[in-house]
Amino acid sequence: MLIAFVVDRKYINIGTFLNTLSIGPIMDFFLHLNILPHETDHWWLNLLILLMGIIISGIGGGIYVAAGIGAGPRDGFMLSISEKTGLSVSRARIVVESIILIIGFILGGPVFIMTFVYTFIQSPIFQFSMKLMRSYIASLDRKHKGQFEIPL
Repeated sequence: MLIAFVVDRKYINIGTFLNTLSIGPIMDFFLHLNILPHETDHWWLNLLILLMGIIISGIGGGIYVAAGIGAGPRDGFMLSISEKTGLSVSRARIVVESIILIIGFILGGPVFIMTFVYTFIQSPIFQFSMKLMRSYIASLDRKHKGQFEIPL
């Protein structure tokens, strides 16, 4: 969050702090409930579960960023990089996620082929859902403003 604060404060809002403080406890909660899909004996089913998770994650990330109440630390950093370099949101996200992945690997974290696949599939989905949701929110704003205009 500190890097996002230094690079561009525009994306820091209440949502940034909620994201930072809630992701871990929410994941712990669902892991504790033991309701998340488990590995199966069928590779194709495991791949399907993984791909569905990537898709849901990309859509959800795009929606919450489009809401405009603040982006998580990495998302804010990625949006700032996109704005400052002219890269698409998808490409900026791939760059940021890849750098984080490499740092994690250097620090001894587990990195597998699907870790890279996640980055390259989730990023375009994130960009698409963010643009779609921003467009939808803008159309709602236009519609809402039109309801209160008094023709003269």
